[in-house]
Amino acid sequence: MALACIAWATGCEAPSGERPADAPGSATSGAIDSDTGTTAGGTRPGHGGPLEGNAGECASGGCESGGGSSGANTGAEADTGADAGADATSTGDPWMPVDTSWCADAGWVGLDDHTCFYRPPTVSSPAKLLFFLHGMMPPDASTASQQSLVRAAADSRGFVAVFPRGWQGLCDWDPSVTDRWCWPTSRANVDAHAGAFVREWTAVKAQVEKIAALTFEQTYVLGFSNGGYFASYHGLESWFPVDGAGVVAAGRSAVDESLLPAEAVPFYIAVGELDSAEVINSAANLAFVLNNHKWPVKYVLHAQRGHEVRTDDVEAAFDRWTKAP
Repeated sequence: MALACIAWATGCEAPSGERPADAPGSATSGAIDSDTGTTAGGTRPGHGGPLEGNAGECASGGCESGGGSSGANTGAEADTGADAGADATSTGDPWMPVDTSWCADAGWVGLDDHTCFYRPPTVSSPAKLLFFLHGMMPPDASTASQQSLVRAAADSRGFVAVFPRGWQGLCDWDPSVTDRWCWPTSRANVDAHAGAFVREWTAVKAQVEKIAALTFEQTYVLGFSNGGYFASYHGLESWFPVDGAGVVAAGRSAVDESLLPAEAVPFYIAVGELDSAEVINSAANLAFVLNNHKWPVKYVLHAQRGHEVRTDDVEAAFDRWTKAP
């Protein structure tokens, strides 16, 4: 099915083929602020009918499409390049921090040229680990603002954070954005490439444990915009096993409920009331599906916010994940 894209200049996804090469980049974010929230429930927002089947969505920083069969967790996904995670663990040499522009905020340490981590000084074992997935980013942008807000949340909630980078070429619906750093969000792209990211993140997690001399008791993933769509797949389909998932300025217009794991994963979903209707509906639709399955979910519609992520989103997500059942 052809994927129509609205506001393509800020992000949306379409199927891609070859795994692209790496190179530096970044994103933007808002400042810390309070939020006004509502809780999802009742009828499907925006329109009636089931949430299954083919669907496409492109708006303000990300998009996703559903439908078709999934190769989730089969280990048979296509990948035309060596896993970047091998950089971190395959040699016997002592690890040294990597000087990279990808780690633009104070306190972030480079594991390699495209992966950074931050450890608050007060964290001890057993510890909690968050993978934060950026939105679609031009190659010349700075990561400082998003890393700053994640660092503030890590300090206030006491977790270690990892800031990996997506690939170029996954935003391939228009030649002008193929150089952006992106995550797989269409069904085809997720099935083809998610396994490679999982292998890399698994290696990164083990490396951070070794470097920081920590044991991670729980692992979470939170994504903004383009990264939020990809984060939802990990919570909904267990590609990368997590104890909680966060989706900010994103959602899912279609969910294959047959792929939901037996054990519910706590979700945090947030969107600004000034964001596009497509993004707001996708966030509300995801919350609706999770509520129907009685999964623990906090859905927030931020007053007077647009397409953005703030420190209080990360803090509220962490509070939802660690809340007693």
